[in-house]
Formats: sequence, C-alpha cells, structure tokens
Amino acid sequence: PRPILVKFGLIKIEVLRSFLNKKSHFSLKNVLKDINLDEIKNSLHSYKLDADNLYSLADAKLFHFKIPYTGPEPKFCITCHLYYSENLREILLDLRSISIPFKIIITIANEELLKDIINISNLFELNADIYLVENRGRDIKPFIDLIHLEVFDKYNAVLKIHGKYSSYSIYGNNWRQNIFNTLMNAQNIKKILSLFNDNRAGLLCRNDDLFVNPFFWGSNYNEVKNLSTKLGIKINKKGLKFFAGSMFWFNPKALKDLKNINQNTIRILHHLPL
Repeated sequence: PRPILVKFGLIKIEVLRSFLNKKSHFSLKNVLKDINLDEIKNSLHSYKLDADNLYSLADAKLFHFKIPYTGPEPKFCITCHLYYSENLREILLDLRSISIPFKIIITIANEELLKDIINISNLFELNADIYLVENRGRDIKPFIDLIHLEVFDKYNAVLKIHGKYSSYSIYGNNWRQNIFNTLMNAQNIKKILSLFNDNRAGLLCRNDDLFVNPFFWGSNYNEVKNLSTKLGIKINKKGLKFFAGSMFWFNPKALKDLKNINQNTIRILHHLPL
C-alpha cells in the first residue's frame, strides 16, 4: 500500500510474512491506522516457494504497481516481460534516442526485481506500470493476462518484447539485440507508428522472424488449432506463419478476439523461465 511505501519505503515481503504477528511490528498498525494489516497478511497466502527457492504468486492474480508520472501523454506502448533487471537498462538505452513519449508496462515473476525496476524507472523518468505475475508460461501467459485486463486498448500501436537470454544458444544475445535494433530503432518507430495510426497494419515483425515452414510449429500447432477453432478461424498448417521469438508490434484491435477465450481453457505449462 502507498502509505507504507511513503513512510517506510519498500518492505520485503519476507519481513511481513515472518513477523507480522510479532509485537515489534505493531508500530506499523499504530502509525498507519488506515491500513488493514489483516488484508496484507491474507494476501501473503497468495505466494508459494517455487523450484528456485524464490517466492512467486501461487495463482493467476496480478499485483499492480504504478510509477508516479507527470510527463506528456504517451503516443504508443511497450510491454516487456523481464527475468533480469539489467535487461531493462539495455532496453532503455536502446530507446534513449526516441523523442516520442511512450508508456511501458513491465511484467515480472520474481518480486526481488521490483526494487531495481522501480529505481531504474525513476532514474529514467519512465511512464511505467509494473505487474507482478504468476511464474507460468514465460512471456506469453502475462501477455494474455494483460490483454484480458484491456491495458493496451487505448493505444493504436504496442511493442511486445521480453528479456530473453536464450542460454541454449551461443547466439542468443546477438539474436535479441538484432531484434531490439530493428523493432526499437528510432527511425523505424516513426514509420511503424504511421502504419498503425493509419490502420494500415495489424501485426508487424522483422522479416527474419516470420516463419512459414510447418516443421517449426512442432507440438504448438495442435494448441493453436484448438484456439483458432474457438475463435471460429479455420487454419491450415501449410503456409501458416508465426513470429519466432514472440517480439513484435501490434494493434490491440487485431488481438481483441483473444478476450473471448476463457483463460482457463488455454494450456500453458507452469514455471518455464526464459
């Protein structure tokens, strides 16, 4: 709650979890009489200890943190799923030459990143919202959650990126940086925004990331087919395209039908870190 943040700064969740019932912490209740500590205590049950010995959300509930901002109205939005706070610095340095104001929506599954991300956001004077999400489905599950929350709906253009390291490949860092250099290039962004603002584009990615070969669909094809059927869309594996790496620009109107799918019917594996 903001009163706690203002008076005491950030309080680690482990402190509240471990000592909330102890008399030494009743000073919180005495000083902040308008705060319902029982409500905070109950919210701690939403956490679980995951396989990495870190606390993460036990269900699909999202916790929202908004960074205070008084700058100009954003012209577009960036949504970014992070597992490493240093990726945010890298992304912001790539964006430093962009003079167009933007909103950035950050999703994280590890609450330990929260302090660093808040500090970086304040340092760069970002118009930022941060969502603490369930550690499930890599960057895709949080993205679907945000679509259902309709956080993108007021924008004509949104850039979806993530901080993937691709540790399985020695080319992972180069691959990520090449995508950033293209999708976040200042000159490219001006052209991209023009396309979306004129309703001439619904989805956009790098040419190198548009895959057509049916071989690359693997086991994902059957799940995509099931989802397409629910949306009333007929697909054929031959010639069916997808964006490799799941980093792309989109107009929220192009994905609005995803709101009509019950999230509980989408099969997404648990605990799949990037």
